[in-house]
Amino acid sequence: MTRWKKASGVIVPLLGLLLLAAPSPITAVEKTITLKGRVDASGLKVSGGKFKVRALKPQDRSVELGKTDTDGTGRFRLTMDDEDFGLYGVVLQATSTKDPALVLEAAVLRHREAKKSIPITAATTVEAAILHWKVRRHGKDFHRSRPFFLYEWLQPLLETKVRKDLKRAQVALVKWAHGAAASGSPTSAAILRASVGDTRQLDKRLTDLKVPSKAVEQVRQMMRTDAEVAYLLMMPYMLEL
Repeated sequence: MTRWKKASGVIVPLLGLLLLAAPSPITAVEKTITLKGRVDASGLKVSGGKFKVRALKPQDRSVELGKTDTDGTGRFRLTMDDEDFGLYGVVLQATSTKDPALVLEAAVLRHREAKKSIPITAATTVEAAILHWKVRRHGKDFHRSRPFFLYEWLQPLLETKVRKDLKRAQVALVKWAHGAAASGSPTSAAILRASVGDTRQLDKRLTDLKVPSKAVEQVRQMMRTDAEVAYLLMMPYMLEL
C-alpha cells in the first residue's frame, strides 16, 4: 500500500500535466470566427451566379486567411482564425464563377461588424479600393495599417452612406470597372483600386493594367460631369488632410 501511495504521488501530478497540455476542443472553437453575409450584385444589373469568397489580409492581399463558396442566393459562411482577424482585419473578395472579371470586395475591420450579416456590394467594393490606397501608401508600417486605424481613417466615407448620390456614384464606378475588365485580364476590383488616388496619374495607372483607352476616357468624362464620382476617386487625399 505504501508503494502504491508513493507511485500515485508521482502518477497523478503527471496525468494532470498531460491533461493540461492536451488541446481542448472548446479552446479550438474559441479561436475561430465565422463571418456570414451575402454577395449582392443586383444593383449592377448583371448575373454573377455563385461567387468564390476569399478572406485576404488587408495589409498584404497575397495572404489568404480563409475561403468558401456562396449558395445560389449569394449567401456565405466563412470560418477563419480569430487571432488573425483581431490582428489584421480582413478583406472579403468575391469572384463570380460565371464571370471572373466581376470581383466585389468588402473590408471588415472590427468584431462588431464581423458579428453582423456582412454585405459585399458595389459600395463596399469602392470602400475597399480606397482602403487599399491607404495600406499601399504606408507600406510596411503596420502601426499605421492596423484594423482600428484603418477603420477610423475610413469612417468619414462610411458616415456618408445615407447620401443617395454617393451610392449611385459607387454603383456607376463598379459598372464602369466591370465593363473595362470584360475585355482584358484585370478584374473590376483591380481596376477600381488603380483608379483611386492622384487623378493626375490616373491614365498611367490604368494603362499599366491594359485598360482600353476608351474606358479610360469614359471614367475621365464621369469625373468631369459627376461630382460624386470625382469625390470618391479623390477621397484618399481628402481623408489625409
